[in-house]
Amino acid sequence: MQTPSKAFVRPVMAAVLLCGATLFGASAWSAPVERAELFKQPHTRYAGGVIGLPDIEYSSVVGYRPLNLDLYLPVARHKKYPAVVYIHGGGWRTGSSTGTAIDTLPGTWPEALAEVASRGYVVAAINYRLAGEARFPAQLHDAKAAVRWLRANAQTYGIDPDRIVAWGGSAGGHLAALLGTTGGVDALEGSGGNPEYSSRVQAVVNYYGLTDLLSLDSEPIPGGLVHDSPEAAETGLLGCQLSECPDKAAAASAVTYVSGDDAAFLNVHGTHDLAVSPQQARAIHTALQTAGVYSELMYVDGANHIFKGTSPAQAADILRTTIEFIDRQVGNRR
Repeated sequence: MQTPSKAFVRPVMAAVLLCGATLFGASAWSAPVERAELFKQPHTRYAGGVIGLPDIEYSSVVGYRPLNLDLYLPVARHKKYPAVVYIHGGGWRTGSSTGTAIDTLPGTWPEALAEVASRGYVVAAINYRLAGEARFPAQLHDAKAAVRWLRANAQTYGIDPDRIVAWGGSAGGHLAALLGTTGGVDALEGSGGNPEYSSRVQAVVNYYGLTDLLSLDSEPIPGGLVHDSPEAAETGLLGCQLSECPDKAAAASAVTYVSGDDAAFLNVHGTHDLAVSPQQARAIHTALQTAGVYSELMYVDGANHIFKGTSPAQAADILRTTIEFIDRQVGNRR
């Protein structure tokens, strides 16, 4: 089946999205560390001199709560650094900027983000509107607003606006993948502020994210989730079951928008993921390669969702692979 061009997709998707954001329950996602424990002062210092600045407002949409992000800044800010936008998972119905993406990684997730920052990156871990607050595409609007905010504040925080990476797991991987393929789709920008700046990203790290909602149940997983049901998180995200609103499902799928100018991708997925089929990683990887876009695909043997079942050594290898990919695509060590 031929992938539609963005020129064709934009007006069609605009109509769909104007008419109309949940995946897995809280039990499938690690509970975030209490913020009061992580941020006991206006800022927190991590290993390597990294400074954590919590709860910075990046967007305020009328009728909704202000949206905040946490910044992790490298100790030496004498030059411009690439930025990494981390997007948490939680089925679009739960989670926060401190929620982990690698279940068996030692320490807290903010420490992992600080480790990335210590290599010469400004890391922004964002919060976004959940499905109980607003349907899709509100979540993508917020992620795009965060990217634009980083560009608008590049001078203040020492950011190179031409080198921004999106990184997320599960629902966050879904949104990161959409950031990577919708850089030129004006209908998906939203009204979250700084419209004069681009929301395009240069690279994407997609951990076990949903990329083709219409094919979620095409390869049933024994003991796995059923996505086309009234209780499914996707139903909460879209406001309808997948089979009842295929246009909305396509509009919320990164594969719909793939074209030759998309960001480079690293797709990492567990082979025993009972929540999101590994086929989802293959779908976006194949679509990107067909369009001539650089994409890597890494399967983690035996890993379930959030890489549950991996050893600490495997978890460290996933993070190392992630950092090396980011370094190659936008880092100062290229």
